[in-house]
Amino acid sequence: MTARESTREARYLLLQIRLPGGKSSARVGIWRRLRKLGALGLGATWTLPLDVESRESFEWLRRDVEAGGGEALLFEARPDAGSAAALAGRRRGETDAPRAGSARGHALAPLDPARYRGRTWVTRPRPGVDRMASAWLIRRFVDAKARFEFAADADRGRRKWVPFDTFGAELGHQQGLCTFEVLARRFGVDDPAVRALGRTVHAVDLAEPAPDAAEAATVERMVAGLRAAYADDGELLAAGIELFEALYASASGQDAGRTRSKAGGKRTTKKSGRRAGSPPRRRKGRAR
Repeated sequence: MTARESTREARYLLLQIRLPGGKSSARVGIWRRLRKLGALGLGATWTLPLDVESRESFEWLRRDVEAGGGEALLFEARPDAGSAAALAGRRRGETDAPRAGSARGHALAPLDPARYRGRTWVTRPRPGVDRMASAWLIRRFVDAKARFEFAADADRGRRKWVPFDTFGAELGHQQGLCTFEVLARRFGVDDPAVRALGRTVHAVDLAEPAPDAAEAATVERMVAGLRAAYADDGELLAAGIELFEALYASASGQDAGRTRSKAGGKRTTKKSGRRAGSPPRRRKGRAR
């Protein structure tokens, strides 16, 4: 395929936003998140190449804009060859802006962990930092025997499955918080180490500044490494759970073996069928 053919077939997502007047801090926060994502500004419209990650990022931003009293519309577009080439050139010349904003405290309706035990939790494939941390928190504080499944559309899952970190799910991003923070608050997890982890997960997932920038950068790199190393979603999630078990042990100053025993000992994911505490197996073949 020639470069001209490639630009002719390029598809983009367009996010058009309007924020209410008088909310300058919210406006700056949204702008900096868009810049961190690498989105190009075209007046009140922002654009990213069409892919799963871009759609996820824009969907969360649209929800946050609407929650703040603004309006947001999301479109798909196929520009002509000249426009696509111009957009590609602008993207090559753009650099990320500094991250800004922080998680805000909100009152969320509490949930009873007992009602969520013995359930299967479902989320989107290819878990990232928020889904890894959320799965760890579910295993650690809600149900040590929780099982996880993956579906592109969690709403089509079985009736008793619990969707999390999926678009439209009750247990997802809410009021400027990432899913991990929402789960911790709704299940009443009042633990300083969990709050510290939440600040890091929030910063990495929402592209906002972290109190400890070095730690956030390290976690981001480790999660990216796991995603590159594991092609199987179940094994990837299991490795992510172990990562956050270790981070929790470090943040709480506890011995890793002691925190693991408190979490319920043997734990398995339905996809991989192995102990979450055992070394994850890498799938043979090309890792995505």
